[in-house]
Amino acid sequence: MTEQYHKSYHEILYIIYQNQKKRKLNFLNKI
Repeated sequence: MTEQYHKSYHEILYIIYQNQKKRKLNFLNKI
């Protein structure tokens, strides 16, 4: 696995994680 690929993979995971956090917050706000 190259360094560049590894970095972009982590960035994608981080973006997905951030999106899930936002969704959870939105969900909690609706209750």
